[in-house]
Amino acid sequence: MPEHLYRYLDNGGSYAKYRDLLAKYQIEITCINALKRMGRFQPEERAALLREAEKVVQAAVELRCPVVQIMALTELDHLPDAARDAILLENLCAIADIGKPHGIKFQIEVVAFTAFNSLQHALDLIKQSGKDNLGVVVDFGTLHAGGGTTPDEVVRMDKV
Repeated sequence: MPEHLYRYLDNGGSYAKYRDLLAKYQIEITCINALKRMGRFQPEERAALLREAEKVVQAAVELRCPVVQIMALTELDHLPDAARDAILLENLCAIADIGKPHGIKFQIEVVAFTAFNSLQHALDLIKQSGKDNLGVVVDFGTLHAGGGTTPDEVVRMDKV
């Protein structure tokens, strides 16, 4: 979780020391989990989201981590579907654009207890975005609990 990393840095740690520890113990970070509440849309909240995205992308670059996980929680559940999707799409595009120059990819995890909880919904937004650095996490437990994804949908996914 990035907040643990940030706490380490705020208390005298450094990316260089962290990289040395990773090298010493032959650990490779493959994903930073997670940039949360990606559906923030009120001006101040959205600005904070984008600042957080920049900060987590910088951490990913420093730690040579190619992927950051992102997720919406319940911040948009009260909105009509079209409004929710428009906000998610706008934010996904902005976040993807922050990571692109650094080679950072983002994996969306849909969360079972939210309105944004199916594989197809995530895939549709990724396609609409036109961004090549967005993907989706296939977490079978979450997808099953969300109720909007069948095993057949997972099987039919493009594996690229």
